[in-house]
Amino acid sequence: MRGGDDDSENIFHAVGSICRFLGSQIASDRLAFTFICDVKDYTTAKRLLRPFDALPRLKECNIRIGNRRDGALRSLARSTSTAATTDNQTGNTEGMPFPFMKLPRELRIQILQQTDLGGFGKDLDIRDLGLMSKQTTRFKCCGNCTFTKSDCCCPLNFSAQSNSCTCRILPMELFLTNRQMGLDATEVLYSSNNFKFKGNLISFLNIFRGFRHHTLKSFRRISFDFYSTQTTQWMLNHSQYWIETISFIRDNFDVSKLQLSVITTDDSKECKWSNYSERTTVPLYNAYVAITRTVKQQLPHLRDFHVTLGVFFDLEAELERWVMGPDYDSQRGSANRNATGKKSNPVWDISHCKVPRWHKGLGDDD
Repeated sequence: MRGGDDDSENIFHAVGSICRFLGSQIASDRLAFTFICDVKDYTTAKRLLRPFDALPRLKECNIRIGNRRDGALRSLARSTSTAATTDNQTGNTEGMPFPFMKLPRELRIQILQQTDLGGFGKDLDIRDLGLMSKQTTRFKCCGNCTFTKSDCCCPLNFSAQSNSCTCRILPMELFLTNRQMGLDATEVLYSSNNFKFKGNLISFLNIFRGFRHHTLKSFRRISFDFYSTQTTQWMLNHSQYWIETISFIRDNFDVSKLQLSVITTDDSKECKWSNYSERTTVPLYNAYVAITRTVKQQLPHLRDFHVTLGVFFDLEAELERWVMGPDYDSQRGSANRNATGKKSNPVWDISHCKVPRWHKGLGDDD
């Protein structure tokens, strides 16, 4: 919808008539209302939503007014939805801003941790392109954004507002509010999330070399999820890049507060294709040991180390203790192994769940 033509005028008239009718017939706090009409510009959207003032106070109000993500349109949808579910007067929602920055810093941090900046147990994926997906990326609908469970009003996909949407939307505007807010938001983002990297290790180094020194010190959890094409060719193509990566972490991160995870679950597909032949599993075992050896040698003061393997599951805890010490018990690692039921899963041949027969133990000098 562009506005300025007969079809648009008919839509404006219809929306106004519907809102006035609902306002005269429906009691407050009874109606769940979803409105979807994708427009091309802010002026058209503002005129389209103006009749919402005639609606009764709504129980729920989901609005989508753009088929792409646009900050101004989303802000308009959000303010209109808020007005429709509160006092019904858009102008009344604008008042004196809360003096957030006057709060003690510790309290500001705790509040920011309750936004989508906080981790809530979810990973932030880092691919070869970087931390954030491109603006044109279309995300999967959460399925909770409308009561119809069909028409998507996820703000990640559209210029929309939905209070029931469960998609995670990083409030990047906080970084631009002022310098202190940016510093607070940076600390919360990097200290509260697990950053899961999957891709070329050279890309990882290029991405993280672009961070400021104090930002790197804020990271608390990083996971490396390797492709089977990396682990099967580890000694030939990837070992040196891993050494450079871990050395970079040693020199720039606060290792004593860092949790490092290694994930190689993609290897299970490689093993299935080869019918678990030693031609495949021996190089994987060698890769697991080499990966862990580098961590042990370069990061002696690591806070936590977790391993999730695609084969030889019983080796996970042994590799963790090799790095962290004989008394170490990785709570996350143990929980993961118990939850997935790896040892009892009939899909896996038992010989490939256990520590391999050629394993001779891991000494301090290995």
